[in-house]
Amino acid sequence: MKKNYALFVLVFVLLCPVLQAADGARQEVNAYGWTLLGADAALCAGTVIAVVNAGNAVDDYNSLKKEIDNTTDANYYRLMYEKEKADNKNSIAVVIGIATGAALAYTALDYLRLHEAFPEVKVQTGYNPQSGEYSLVLKKAF
Repeated sequence: MKKNYALFVLVFVLLCPVLQAADGARQEVNAYGWTLLGADAALCAGTVIAVVNAGNAVDDYNSLKKEIDNTTDANYYRLMYEKEKADNKNSIAVVIGIATGAALAYTALDYLRLHEAFPEVKVQTGYNPQSGEYSLVLKKAF
């Protein structure tokens, strides 16, 4: 459990410079945009923690299996319990990973196309249905 807290602190420390760099662009992002970015960061951290936790559960199961084997009924049922616990943690990690991917995809879609949370972005995409061409416009002030 201490590993998870250390990992969370590490992710938070790594995200601080990114958030401080984005601090100068506050005029371009509304509260909805900051909410999206905060939710993405929290989901990414949660995914990392869930994956590490699932990996630890699998390692615990494998080491316990080598240690006690399933020679008695009590050992067998204990191994089955540990395997079920590891499988549940893997399932949770997959679900959180899928939710994180969906949230990141929506944030990218909003940034590039919808412009609800990021109204004054410098990147825009487009599609011309008549010619079937995609466009990407980058507005840069020189």
